[in-house]
Amino acid sequence: MEGYNRSLPQLVQQAINNRRERLSKHADIAALLEIPLAKKAGAPSITPVKVEIRCPPPLPVPPETGLTPEPGLTDEIYEHILRLIRHQGRTYETTPSTYSVHNEEDLRNIILAQLNGHIHVKGIAVGEAFRRRGKTDICIEQDDRAAFVGECKVWTGPSSLTGALDQLLGYLTWRDSKASLIVFNLNNRKFSKILEAVPETIRDHRLFVRNLPLEETGEWRVQMRSQEDEGRRVIVHVFVFNLFHDSGPCAREPWVASS
Repeated sequence: MEGYNRSLPQLVQQAINNRRERLSKHADIAALLEIPLAKKAGAPSITPVKVEIRCPPPLPVPPETGLTPEPGLTDEIYEHILRLIRHQGRTYETTPSTYSVHNEEDLRNIILAQLNGHIHVKGIAVGEAFRRRGKTDICIEQDDRAAFVGECKVWTGPSSLTGALDQLLGYLTWRDSKASLIVFNLNNRKFSKILEAVPETIRDHRLFVRNLPLEETGEWRVQMRSQEDEGRRVIVHVFVFNLFHDSGPCAREPWVASS
């Protein structure tokens, strides 16, 4: 006991130093270095109602910390990206016979083209803001790191959704990371069963933190912990689009519960 008591000052000092180091890594949140994205001139509008966005007063300049601010997406750009994905997904749902013949990579490429038709990186004449990295994801990158990732998956059961979340959270390494998981139902008649299973599967994920307010049907927005650093929080917006088209006796009848 006496030896432990003698070691207490050193243990306390070590705990304080670790806490200070952790706080210093997160002290630059207010100094977000915005990725210079902008809407393309002449891009068609998908919102017929003009909404004026009130700009909040600017935040005070944070004190010099010696840390380099990390690039990221503003909330306004993030919401615009989600509106474009929502618009394209609902187009899929309106004419499922046209789009249900495609696999997830083809459906991803259509969304990718839609996004690049509306948003570009300021000052860059060549190249696309949204790129493919890997087989099924959409991303905005800077310095080889992903600030936004949109992962596309065909629904094959709750386990595939859990795996998609693991993959998505593994990509996000920035402090201000934002993401979207886009799930397509191609094979199941009982779409309502999928809508019941999705929020339960998200809540059961080991990195789930909390639900965020959202009123859109078939969509969920949650805060989760980064897979790289569980002290970081990331926002994940989940879409589920129903592209099931009854093409006759070949259509799958039962709901796929797992895979």
